[in-house]
Amino acid sequence: MKKSFPVLVLIITFLVTASTLAKAQLSVTSYSIYALGVSTDTQKPFSVELKTFANSNFHNLGFELDAFHNFKTHEYHRFSVGLGLNSQPFNEIYLNEITVPLVLEVFPLQSFKKLSLLVEFAPAMDVNIDDAGDLSFRHLWGIRYRF
Repeated sequence: MKKSFPVLVLIITFLVTASTLAKAQLSVTSYSIYALGVSTDTQKPFSVELKTFANSNFHNLGFELDAFHNFKTHEYHRFSVGLGLNSQPFNEIYLNEITVPLVLEVFPLQSFKKLSLLVEFAPAMDVNIDDAGDLSFRHLWGIRYRF
């Protein structure tokens, strides 16, 4: 438990510093009741998102840091593909999975593109000692608001 606190402080410090220096537009995403995400400007070719999987007890609280390549935005949709690292620092699992999230973002209201619907499909490979090499598939759906 003592080792995980400095890791969490380091992650939060990095995100605050990166968002201040990059002057990026932030987005907040709610992935149903499963996760909450904060991301940099998804309208640029590359973006970063930090997800918190908070639908569990504190001991199993999970975080995922994803880097995305965002393809060209079309009138009603945008595709993104990324690479992510999943962690459960309070359970002393500092690297749990490596993920490859594929995201479809749909803009249902053309006059208000700050609001979008998301579907994410992410193959994941476990890298922790207990389940190393196991493959799993995760899908999330959610709503994103861009500030």
